[in-house]
Amino acid sequence: MPITQSQKAEIARIKIHVETVRKKQEKLKERKRQLTESFKRRIEQTSDSIRKRSIRIEKIAAMDRISKESQSLKDEISRYRKRIAVIKK
Repeated sequence: MPITQSQKAEIARIKIHVETVRKKQEKLKERKRQLTESFKRRIEQTSDSIRKRSIRIEKIAAMDRISKESQSLKDEISRYRKRIAVIKK
């Protein structure tokens, strides 16, 4: 069965959402890169081993948050793709 105009319009709207999510992913990658550099500088500039350990723990927590956010964005794209597949059936 061919796709109707309303279905095509819905697919187009979904694709716009996917692009928005991909832009969020790119921003997240950039934020991760910046945070990594920031933590690296902070560790290099600190001579106190206790403070270095604290910074490393902070870095692990920050990277974990970014990882969860990244996975959430991937899941969102996956849901959009599934919606498109359902519409095309």
